[in-house]
Amino acid sequence: MTILDQRFGGEVITKKGKVFKFDDIHCITSFLKSGSTEKTNVAGIFLLDYTAQKKFVPANESFLLQGNELHSPMGGNTAAFVNEANRQQAKQQVNGTNAQWNEIQ
Repeated sequence: MTILDQRFGGEVITKKGKVFKFDDIHCITSFLKSGSTEKTNVAGIFLLDYTAQKKFVPANESFLLQGNELHSPMGGNTAAFVNEANRQQAKQQVNGTNAQWNEIQ
């Protein structure tokens, strides 16, 4: 899958090295909940940093912002950031709510 908007999306990588690409963080959480891949077989989950195109952040280390003004490709409207400062800067531009990976998965 080609990621349409490099500010959103991410990858799930299995222990066997298979890479699943997603346009939207919401699609990643839906995929994980679907049971298509057992969570025990997942080696890593990486989210695209909203402020640095094509830079991945480990999901469990990311700072998330959710808000309708983000307009992600599949309507999840959640963005990931590498640090709190970048999230707060984006939050000043769009109305949103802070979130953590463990809250949305």
